[in-house]
Amino acid sequence: MRLKYFRTPRIFKKLDVTDFKKGDITTKVKSIDEIPILTVPSKRMQTEFMFKTGKDGQKEGGFEKTAAAKQINWIICARNVPIAVSKTDKLRIFDPDTHQKADAWKIDYRKYHEIWVAK
Repeated sequence: MRLKYFRTPRIFKKLDVTDFKKGDITTKVKSIDEIPILTVPSKRMQTEFMFKTGKDGQKEGGFEKTAAAKQINWIICARNVPIAVSKTDKLRIFDPDTHQKADAWKIDYRKYHEIWVAK
C-alpha cells in the first residue's frame, strides 16, 4: 500500500524559514507569511501554575504546575494581541566587601512577568 500526502498549495507556499532577531542575536525559525513560529518548552505550556511565595511552608520563589493543570499544545495569536508586562522589584546591590562568595559586585532583584489579553 502506498501512502499519499495531500498538500494544500496555499499552506506550503506560506510556510518558510525566516530570520528572527532578538537584541543582537539573529536566528532562523519557521514562519508563516514571514511571521515567526516561536516554540517554548512543553513544561511551560500548562493551563494553571502555582507561584511559590514562601508562605504556608512553601520554598520561596519559582513555580510549578498544579494538579488540575492541563497540557496546552499551542497558542496561536497575532503578535499585537498579548500585552507583555515585565516588572523589576526589590533591587539590592552588594559591594565586593559585602558579597562573600566572590570579589565582585552582586545585584539581586525580583522579576515578574505577565501577559494581558484585552477583550
